[in-house]
Amino acid sequence: MELRLNIEGATPEELARGVAAAEAVFARAGITALQGAEGLFALEGWDIKGFPEDDKPTEDEDQAATVWLEADEAATTACCAGWPEDNIPRHQVMELINVPRTKLQAEAIPDTWPARKQLYPDVVKRLEVLAQVEEMARKALSDWTIEIDRDPCDAHVFDPAAGEDGEELRMAAWRDFDGSLLMEKPPANPAIALTLAMMRGQSMHFE
Repeated sequence: MELRLNIEGATPEELARGVAAAEAVFARAGITALQGAEGLFALEGWDIKGFPEDDKPTEDEDQAATVWLEADEAATTACCAGWPEDNIPRHQVMELINVPRTKLQAEAIPDTWPARKQLYPDVVKRLEVLAQVEEMARKALSDWTIEIDRDPCDAHVFDPAAGEDGEELRMAAWRDFDGSLLMEKPPANPAIALTLAMMRGQSMHFE
């Protein structure tokens, strides 16, 4: 089992630096990368099922998912140190490779493995789509300013052109600009947050 970074244009040395930074995050947290991935899968699976109250991820899974996202951010920061801001990816860049299915099955919680196994294809498909969200947003809102927060996950889009009342058009995914909440909980990851903010921004802009 090993971590791999998907960062276009990175040199082998930069990628190795990023992986080392991610591994350091897992080491400090006292969990393995596999446990982090399992936590993320649990969180994404809960998202796919519509956040049912009776099927929340466990506290350990939630914490492991948070560590994975922190490791992913650390990997990006370390790998892309000194890069132009526009070239730094804002989506998740890490994945686990060379993980036999038997190992995943052995380390998953036995009594939930069958249900979780059925979720994996949907989760993988979702993650593949999410990796493209930021690129789509920047193309769809080419003249807008886009900001992404990772902890807690949120996103903001700003239309530089003033609205009819002279106010700048702006939308958030989770916490609105006046402090009110648009959702009970922050989105599960930055890409979902950006999708929400983008859709809200576009609906306001083109209504």
